[in-house]
Amino acid sequence: MINVLLQGYPYKLFDLDINKEKVSQISFPLIKAASILKDYGVNLFTLKDEFLVKPDLVIYWDFKRKKIPKYKNLPSILMRLEPPTIKSRQWEKSINNIFDLIGSFNSWNIEPQKFFKVGYPHDLSNINYFKSKNYSEKIIDFSMITRNKIPKYYKNQLISLINARQEIVKFFEKNKKYQFNLYGDGWGIGMFKPTKYNFYLSNTLQKIFSSQLNKETRYSPKNYCGILKDKVLTIKKSKFVFSLENTIVDGYLTEKIVDTFKYGAIPIYQGDPIFIDKFKNNKIFINPQEFENLEELVNYCLNISKDEYIERLMNAQYLLTSMNYIYSSEKFAKKIFKAIDKII
Repeated sequence: MINVLLQGYPYKLFDLDINKEKVSQISFPLIKAASILKDYGVNLFTLKDEFLVKPDLVIYWDFKRKKIPKYKNLPSILMRLEPPTIKSRQWEKSINNIFDLIGSFNSWNIEPQKFFKVGYPHDLSNINYFKSKNYSEKIIDFSMITRNKIPKYYKNQLISLINARQEIVKFFEKNKKYQFNLYGDGWGIGMFKPTKYNFYLSNTLQKIFSSQLNKETRYSPKNYCGILKDKVLTIKKSKFVFSLENTIVDGYLTEKIVDTFKYGAIPIYQGDPIFIDKFKNNKIFINPQEFENLEELVNYCLNISKDEYIERLMNAQYLLTSMNYIYSSEKFAKKIFKAIDKII
């Protein structure tokens, strides 16, 4: 058995029981991957067992220089699964020499001999396959499920989509003739979002306004429906779901579009350019960049016939299981095991 210590996020996820009902859709694929790795002979343990188990290898999910010295003589892997707009320090080339291997969705700033390609895993089981009779359940034209964030300072703000999400909210605020439901944390104080504060001030503002940010108030957008209670049911009731990533970076694909496919709605997707280019001819999602403005996009969606909608969605769901581009828990675990086996 190979003992692997996990440092940083998401170490808490692996302390959960895979059979617990309240495990989130984001957490479940990682917990499932940990279970599969155990079958491969890899024991993942976390800081709470740090003094009970002697590690053979360390996997760092977050780079913190002060955590390195304690295990500097052990083989190590850095996971770069978040883009530089979210975790800029982890993408600095100067830290590469600390690690034996670096796993990421693209090879930017990583030496070829240290890079292995991997992305966040997704749960591709229990897909709610859409049938024509389910079309009557579609009572919401447009939905968006996202947290309202303060964009962190980064030298290239052009690749951030956080402001694009806010533009969508503003559009539907002005055009109330369209049906739109907004869900998620942080919309309780309306469009308050400083964009030019530095990282530390942004975090401070988040803490100060946390109670207001998570409440539906008279200042919140009129279409705001509060914090999401049932993601599956919300997507099942929606015809189209705005599924915008945090960032436009090659290879960065999160649960946003995968869950929309899985639970039965057509995504309006903006994010990973590789994914968009690879599947653009399959007509399984709507690309906002193909339209002059949001009004043109919205009207296009509303003019899709019932038959075309059903055909698009059913094709998308059946294609989902065959998308080798998307990482399942099994594929993710295999990638991690090969990396461990290479340096142990």
